[in-house]
Amino acid sequence: MNNPVSFLRRRESIFIYVFSFLIFLYALYSLFRIATSLAPDFSVFYDAARGLVSHQNIYTLPMFTGLGYPPFTLLPFIPLTFLPYQFAQVMWVLFSFALFLASIYLSLLLIRKKVALTEYCIVFILGFLAFPTKFTLGMGQVNFLALVLLLLAMRYKSGVFLGFLFIMKPHFLLFLPLFFLARRWKMIVVSLVTVLISILLTGQNLYQYYFSNVVPQLLVFAGRGIYYNQGLGAFFSRIVPNMLAGQLTTWVSLLCIVGGLWFIWDRRLKLEQAVLLFIPIFLLVEPLSWQHHYVFLLPVYIWLVTANKRNRHWLLLAISYVLVAINFRNPPTFLLSHVFFGNVLLLYLVVYEMA
Repeated sequence: MNNPVSFLRRRESIFIYVFSFLIFLYALYSLFRIATSLAPDFSVFYDAARGLVSHQNIYTLPMFTGLGYPPFTLLPFIPLTFLPYQFAQVMWVLFSFALFLASIYLSLLLIRKKVALTEYCIVFILGFLAFPTKFTLGMGQVNFLALVLLLLAMRYKSGVFLGFLFIMKPHFLLFLPLFFLARRWKMIVVSLVTVLISILLTGQNLYQYYFSNVVPQLLVFAGRGIYYNQGLGAFFSRIVPNMLAGQLTTWVSLLCIVGGLWFIWDRRLKLEQAVLLFIPIFLLVEPLSWQHHYVFLLPVYIWLVTANKRNRHWLLLAISYVLVAINFRNPPTFLLSHVFFGNVLLLYLVVYEMA
């Protein structure tokens, strides 16, 4: 006679596989719609990379939006500029989706020596249905490439992967103190040399223009309260006058960073744990913490599910996921910062489990 527990588990597994297959079909439909329309952020990277190859000032070109990144971030896009735009966009969207699938696998490897198919399917379902994932793919953003580079750097202790991460997302330079605390000197040196080489490859003239004209505009504390921005700056902008919001953002951001580094040092956290703790802090203090950036929380959620050994805080973890995963077209005022609160709740859970 069959074991009823085994039978139930098999039936649950079949349901998970079927549901994940349906979500995969939905994902393919979504990718088709994205690839055949316009991925706005990818168009900016593509046009700017073409301008870089033709020795133009990439910060004065007519594009969908202005480019806020330094010139070296365009290096990975240069090969795509030899393709017609629509075909290049199709390739990039499919590549990003493949990176999303890879990021699930690498995140699970943080807690498992071998990845189970049922676990992978569950994470795929929850990950793809979350709005930050669809937002990243729809905009043609680089977030999944950055996430995979971060996970590879942690897994293989590779300074090259870390350097490529800094090239794709210079914001992640904020993570450098973690590698100092972990005494990963080789990784630090190799990563910074990799960035230096990328700067030399893109010339130096544009950097003077970037730091004198583009960076000052990015530092202006105005318009931070837009719904899609979900960091500390956006939260304070929605509840207090702009000048006070700017001051609060600066001091609370410093408090979060210093407090996080002290906690990492005091608890002697391993590099992987330190990075997982710092990801929510990073999303809090980033000046423009768009909703699509919250795909970086994927490995944090996966780690927390396993770290929750005493079966506590499942409800809080679920609430955090829902707050981060949902999106409103015209949200009421009291819901404007729902992703921010989901991230704060997640940070509390990470600190609780690591304390």
